[in-house]
Amino acid sequence: MQTGLFDANHIGLDTTGPITRDGKTLYRVVAAMTYSDGYYDNTYMHRFVTMPAFSYQFSADTKFELKAC
Repeated sequence: MQTGLFDANHIGLDTTGPITRDGKTLYRVVAAMTYSDGYYDNTYMHRFVTMPAFSYQFSADTKFELKAC
């Protein structure tokens, strides 16, 4: 979490872990939200970002990854 001048606030989340007991299927989610009112009148930034990812480990040499943003 961050806060700053002119209501410049930011919060982020980054989590990862196994989906299955064998640990071959994994997930990761990165999410962030920013809210800021600028120094000048009528300037602002409101943003929300989510980036999920999934992976499956077939073998020590082969891995499938699916990422979105």
